[in-house]
Amino acid sequence: MTLVPYDKNLINKNLLSKVEIEYLNSYHKEVFEKLNSFFKLKELSFLKKICSPL
Repeated sequence: MTLVPYDKNLINKNLLSKVEIEYLNSYHKEVFEKLNSFFKLKELSFLKKICSPL
């Protein structure tokens, strides 16, 4: 299985329901938790940024 964060720059939050936003935030949290151990400091900072909540 591949875990890849969604590009938040391409998401119009105003068009999403509360449930959809919660799903995306939960998914990004899972991505970060499962992938963070594979990255070094600089890359980890980037991963944290792109996996932050909407």
